[in-house]
Amino acid sequence: MGLAAIRRSLLLIAAAVLLTACGGGGSDSGPPLLEIGGIINGRPIGGFVALPGSRQAILVPFGQSFELDANRPVSWSVIVAGTVVPGTGNTITVAGTSVQETLINDFQFAATTFGFAPVPSPLQVTVVATSREDPGQVTMVDVLVGN
Repeated sequence: MGLAAIRRSLLLIAAAVLLTACGGGGSDSGPPLLEIGGIINGRPIGGFVALPGSRQAILVPFGQSFELDANRPVSWSVIVAGTVVPGTGNTITVAGTSVQETLINDFQFAATTFGFAPVPSPLQVTVVATSREDPGQVTMVDVLVGN
């Protein structure tokens, strides 16, 4: 075996090693899937996971607190009666039902609920989580607050 054949063999081995090390040129799968979990009054909601493109609902009785936890950094927004509520730390009151919301950080949203009188139907507060890494990943949770 001549010197040229040895060089060719070494180049082929080096090329094979480089292709193996880079994973063979597979595609990038993008950021991990956004998942939102829920807690009511300090207790995790069993089996509750909201995923992008889904709309989940939770029922929160008056006087209870709730928390939504994201596995990725998100921007939180709140919609009540079709209106986006700007900022954080707001107290939203509609027909005797109130939700005092607090943004904890990019991974957690929390609020406390209370009511002034029995109401015929629960107040719906929609919390929207939009991934900061991939704005195409949007999850909605309808929080129904009532008696």
